[in-house]
Amino acid sequence: MRRRVAGGLLAALSLALAGCAGDAGTRARLQPDVVAGSRSGTIEVSVDRRIELLSVIQLLSGYFLTTQHDTTYKREVASYFAPHANHRAVTLFREMSAGDFRFSDVPDAVLRFSPPPALDQRMPITPAIAAAAGGEARLLELIAAMRDFAQVSDFESFYRAHEGEYRTLAERARPGVTTLGLDLQSYTGQRIDHAAVVLGPLLHDGGFAALYDLPGGRAEAFAFIGPAAATQGQPDFGDERRLSELAAHEFAHLVVNPLTAASRADIDASAANLAPIARAMQRNGYSEWHVAVSEHVIRGLTARLIARRWGEAEGEAAIRKEVEGGFAYAPAVYAALRRYEADRATYPTLAAFYPELIAVFAAPLTS
Repeated sequence: MRRRVAGGLLAALSLALAGCAGDAGTRARLQPDVVAGSRSGTIEVSVDRRIELLSVIQLLSGYFLTTQHDTTYKREVASYFAPHANHRAVTLFREMSAGDFRFSDVPDAVLRFSPPPALDQRMPITPAIAAAAGGEARLLELIAAMRDFAQVSDFESFYRAHEGEYRTLAERARPGVTTLGLDLQSYTGQRIDHAAVVLGPLLHDGGFAALYDLPGGRAEAFAFIGPAAATQGQPDFGDERRLSELAAHEFAHLVVNPLTAASRADIDASAANLAPIARAMQRNGYSEWHVAVSEHVIRGLTARLIARRWGEAEGEAAIRKEVEGGFAYAPAVYAALRRYEADRATYPTLAAFYPELIAVFAAPLTS
């Protein structure tokens, strides 16, 4: 679900940069629930109470973006919470997700509240999230229903009974996250702070993301990743390659989006070049030129990280896949980033090289 994932993340960061998320004094930092997690450098990996409660409700509602893999955990969830299948939280989420309250907007909204059972509001509800939910009042109604669901179903007991499993999942994912943190920071020359990978045993095979602005112009990012398979009945989140690629794409926004925002005047000067790829970009959820530029850069950057760790053939295969998805400038970005890697003395950071990347988009496509 990278289309809505990245689009939602960029929208959130755009609000942060514009200062539209409310007074800094009201913006409490979102802390992932790490009772069942592990920390790796500046990136944390965990199973989050809020996402698990949400996922249980989504599973009971028949939401299409829950895991299709048959795991023991999924069967235990279905059995334990079956008596509450008609709870208001379940029926209300079913109604809301039949509209626009889907994809990354859902975890983005829920992480604006504290872990259950309290589910107290921690962050402002943005206009975009409110619109997707059918209004702020509707979202608050859902949160109140989730609070009641957690109480009447004794969600806390279920969660605590599985803490050992959650810790095991987090530890298995840790090597991939370590690789991501080291590679991304070294490659861009920028420290990645306040980033968390949230594993969701009930999430779909793919990823979501959410980004929140913090006081002082900083940002906090979450990447939500579901299992790729079931192995001996257990959720399997894949190997180091899968975890690194999924999370790298999301966390690269922390570096790339501010650089794009700071270069809008230069980027907008070539906005006419969107026309030949406009239809493809719209299919991916990107209708604005500067958004398309950021996405191309992030995809090229991710492919270069793949190439450097797993070989050029793998990186080139990743770029071909992006071209098939409509990202026609991806090969040029990929080639430009090779020049960046070859001359880090001149370009110690991606920020220093960013004007060269912008130049890629100044030229119309030749084919």
